Amino acid sequence: MLQQRHQFFPSRLIIVAILVLFAALIGLFINDTRSSAQASSICRVLLMVDRSGSIGNQMNNYKLSIQSAFLDGGIYDENIDIGFWSFASANEDGKGSITQNTFNDPKSRYVKSKRDKYPAEYNTFNEELNKLPTIPYGPTNYEQGFGYKGPNQTDINPNIRSIAQQADMIVLITDGLPNYPTSDPTGRAKIALSNLVRSNTNIEAILGLLISGQTGGNINALRDIINGASITGRPSLTRDVVGVTDYTEVGGILADKVPERCYGGIIVPGGPSTVKPRVTANPTTISSDASPFQYWVDNNQSSGFSDKTDWSIYRSIKDPDTNIVTDLGVIDSGENYQFPAGSNNPIDASTARTIIRVGSLKKNTEICDRLELNAYKNTTPTIISSEPPEVCVTFIGLQPTFEVRGGDFYVGRHFLTDADKITNSSIDGGGIVALDSSNFSSWAQYGVFATGEVNDFASGAAFRASSEATRHPLTFQNKSMPYGSFLNRISQEAVWSIPDVVATITSGAYGDYDDINRSDLTRLNILSGSKKYEDFSSRTETLSVNGDNVNGDNKLQRSSHIIINTPEADVTIESDIVYTDGLYRDIKQIPQLIIIAKNIKIVPGVSRVDAWLHAKGNDDGGGVVYTCFPVSDARCEDNKLKINGPVIARQVLLNRKYSKYDPIERQLIPAEVINLPATTYLYLLNKKLADNNDQLQFETSWSVELPPYF
Repeated sequence: MLQQRHQFFPSRLIIVAILVLFAALIGLFINDTRSSAQASSICRVLLMVDRSGSIGNQMNNYKLSIQSAFLDGGIYDENIDIGFWSFASANEDGKGSITQNTFNDPKSRYVKSKRDKYPAEYNTFNEELNKLPTIPYGPTNYEQGFGYKGPNQTDINPNIRSIAQQADMIVLITDGLPNYPTSDPTGRAKIALSNLVRSNTNIEAILGLLISGQTGGNINALRDIINGASITGRPSLTRDVVGVTDYTEVGGILADKVPERCYGGIIVPGGPSTVKPRVTANPTTISSDASPFQYWVDNNQSSGFSDKTDWSIYRSIKDPDTNIVTDLGVIDSGENYQFPAGSNNPIDASTARTIIRVGSLKKNTEICDRLELNAYKNTTPTIISSEPPEVCVTFIGLQPTFEVRGGDFYVGRHFLTDADKITNSSIDGGGIVALDSSNFSSWAQYGVFATGEVNDFASGAAFRASSEATRHPLTFQNKSMPYGSFLNRISQEAVWSIPDVVATITSGAYGDYDDINRSDLTRLNILSGSKKYEDFSSRTETLSVNGDNVNGDNKLQRSSHIIINTPEADVTIESDIVYTDGLYRDIKQIPQLIIIAKNIKIVPGVSRVDAWLHAKGNDDGGGVVYTCFPVSDARCEDNKLKINGPVIARQVLLNRKYSKYDPIERQLIPAEVINLPATTYLYLLNKKLADNNDQLQFETSWSVELPPYF
């Protein structure tokens, strides 16, 4: 049985705080005044294409340039639909051949601008675009371009009314000034534009595109018409006029201006330059699969949404020994995100971005994340990286754990001879380790007893396989809830006191001992023979015990029974002490080592001790088992320890920091294990037989099967 008087609180166990990444759904805000068609977040762009004589001669090149705006890397957006009509000038005096039925023809219903996933719509897009005639007709007439035949017409052309009333953005594409009528003293073009916008409250943007290379058109005149149109009560409406010198530039302007003004049915001012990604980390050191990173996008616009962007999170790790950085690439990504203006928004992803499998990393490995936005605003995406480019956390090693196997774990018991009896000792595992979505901590295979509280420490081996539902099936603490209580029994000294183990072990007859009583002895080689070393003097030096021998097998030989009883001196264990393996023909052949000392210190290089450890001490001090001494030795972090035998002490200082995770078994390998093997009970049985002239003193009246830890 592992027994301990003072509070069990290993200094190297760290409480791990697990950050939960806050997720915010980035919604799409829809204007309540929009038509039912706009509730679907589709933005419809209407192209009003000049087919007059000068521009018509270049119509084939013209169509190819328009088409280029919607190729891969251009607009290429399933939420943007394109429609159009062409315009020239229909005769107002009735002498022309163009009738009301053919006014503003050809025209196109709205079709998708994104076509890679929609092959049928891709063909429809080309088919509709190819309706633009290659034979020019007549002079330019902006008034009819905006859908009105003449000055006496107060209603839009009925043949195009449905197209016009669905538009969110209108684009007038021309190559010169309106030349019919030759002059416009009454502002007929401005009136027509005003009527068109007032008749359709969906329109949020007007773009004029002037191709001046062929006719030398005056951009200021087009700007005067578009900006001078009287449109009241529409503060969100945007107007823009752009001039180019060649037909081939038309596609680039459309690819730039349409996404800038129209995303998801909302006209968006500004572009990706107003959006700034960043990464934060808290905590900056981790010891489990924590979630320290958060990813944000700051949108500094005063109004409207950002352009649609794709985002990617990149991760790299830096080896602490070689300083070599390994780029792990993209660990998470998302498409078509919009971020509201004037706010800081955490990125919401479909999967958690925790640090997975940190158990396979070296201690002090740096894990660095950066966030990039890809805004497809032009034919080449605009890549915006977080500032600073990356944020790092340091993996400081897995939180070490402690296991008690084969027996119970007690704290708060006291020796019968103690004058000061402490009855308020607690067990604190120091935190829970999160790995692969499972939780781990320290545990005992069977019962756990504490006169105080029990926290983050499981009984019944509950934490061995990350079980959480039954962490405390065999836990008893000095509280009425939630793990049971034995308060009334603590006052019964005989029940809650540690038996006089020393008297039991050192009394009676058990084999032939080679008594050693040399006060100047400082080192014992204990491999063979039955020996009892006792020294009750008040010595200050340390007695060292090791297993070195000429054979170099470092094992305690068959039939060796050694007792070291030096309650006023410290004992240091300098090397592994292992019972020899092989066939034992009777109980007496099983070796046994019992160490009774003021303090017991195990050096960092030792990884296994097959022995009883009893740090007796007294009320004036001592009684400490140091599992790694000195603590400053680096091997305390790299070398695990297993003790096979009971440990009885006033205080146990668990200083090993080794822990490793087995992802296949989903098991956290502990830094320290104290195991109570069956040889302990066999030794006591054999000794009792010897003390009583081989007369059996044990009788089994009943038994209970307790749960194994595997």
